[in-house]
Amino acid sequence: FAEGFAADRELAVWQAIVIALRGLNRLLDDGAAHDAFQQRVRALAGPALTDLGEPHTGESDLTGKLSGLLTGALGVLGGDVGVQARCRELFDAASADPTSVDPELTAAATSVVPATGDADTYARMRAGFSAASTPQERLRHLYALTEFDDEALLLETCEFVMTPAVKTQNAPFVLRSAITNRRNGHAAW
Repeated sequence: FAEGFAADRELAVWQAIVIALRGLNRLLDDGAAHDAFQQRVRALAGPALTDLGEPHTGESDLTGKLSGLLTGALGVLGGDVGVQARCRELFDAASADPTSVDPELTAAATSVVPATGDADTYARMRAGFSAASTPQERLRHLYALTEFDDEALLLETCEFVMTPAVKTQNAPFVLRSAITNRRNGHAAW
């Protein structure tokens, strides 16, 4: 069904597709079925991202948002190593100079990098939360802490959100996000 919309370039259409793909991703165990799923995601979203390219001056905001959405979907759901490497570059560049990277790509990179990250990446995300210059950046780093595949890091996030460092208005939403972590949501629960 989703493949019938592969040529579509409307943000709302792709948002619905990515929401469905995220749900399917949580249902699959690691192994052959998940590998096949990732291949299908790459085949579905890859051509659309190639067609759009990275956001650039003069295009509509919705096109830039779609590019960011597809980047995140390919990096996390599709396991595209090229997109993951590009997201690490974008994250590093945005960490050094936030104005050097399109905000939509910064958002995508901040979700892709932890999904493939380690303890050092986790420490960077925590530091990014503490040192954030805007509330949006602060929340982006906070929610990124729920994307890590490492159970110990996810449990550390659950403990962290219960401290005074995290506003009580944000803690329940971060915990909900931790519970939906594909590999370790059960531990967060």
